[in-house]
Amino acid sequence: MIRVYYTYYEKETAEHGKIKELEHRLGRELLCRGLKEIYGLQVSAENRSKGIKSSRGDLDSDDRSGTPAVDSLLAKEENGKPYIKDRPDIHFNISHCSGLVVCAFADKPVGIDAEMVKPVWDPLIRRVLHEQELQVLSRYGEIPEKGKRVSGAEDKNVSGPEDKNVSGTDEKKIRSREFLRLFFRYWTLKESWLKQDGSGLTREPREICFSVDPDDWTSPVRASDPGKICLQKKMVRNQDLPAEYILSVCVPNSSEGPSEGPDMGVDRSFFWTDIRSCPEEEQSSMNTDTEKQPLLHQYDT
Repeated sequence: MIRVYYTYYEKETAEHGKIKELEHRLGRELLCRGLKEIYGLQVSAENRSKGIKSSRGDLDSDDRSGTPAVDSLLAKEENGKPYIKDRPDIHFNISHCSGLVVCAFADKPVGIDAEMVKPVWDPLIRRVLHEQELQVLSRYGEIPEKGKRVSGAEDKNVSGPEDKNVSGTDEKKIRSREFLRLFFRYWTLKESWLKQDGSGLTREPREICFSVDPDDWTSPVRASDPGKICLQKKMVRNQDLPAEYILSVCVPNSSEGPSEGPDMGVDRSFFWTDIRSCPEEEQSSMNTDTEKQPLLHQYDT
């Protein structure tokens, strides 16, 4: 089982120049939420010793009930990946991007990555994608020459729901959106694959090749490495300017044999639960401004 908690946020909720601090705090709060609901561990996201502010703005090392700070339970593996001390049964991983923070839990080592679909630069495409992936990507748009930006839809986030029955001048825009969406499917797959075992920058993203079906969002994604399984989800946040996100999760393959097995050891089902109805004290701890309060969600596979 993989369970993913996620929350959207508005940049306006962070103090000027402190987006990273906001993302870090929200990641810790999602971690605390999962530890409580899945494993029965009551911990606080607050940590005075590291100067991380809580949602309420205080700097107590523990919350007022004496609950231990989650950072006091964390340690790091040699490769830098954090884990819960004395709880080898708990595996988690956190990721964040513009407007979104996610935290995955699993019964085996897990990696997760989330990215907003947006314009990218050609050097990045060629640096991270395998040659076979580049060939597939080129079906949805020409890979630009070095130094040129891949343009997308007219809105700056290059996102929004699928447009049906378009033609004429809209064809190029839709094709570009598909190009970018596929690139970020590859990108998040590789990031989650690297984060799953903590190898990170010690390995080249191009050494793994994924076979992505652009129309399939439910089946596990096949990879040249049969030892891991990756799942994906597309998320669209409906605002005045919609934002589209790609979410990828990676765990070890529990089945024997190649990754094209019938079930690949992973439940293919996706279930979404909006958990905005959490207790009042937890809601108040998420943000002091209730009108801008991030919404907690839970995502199971």
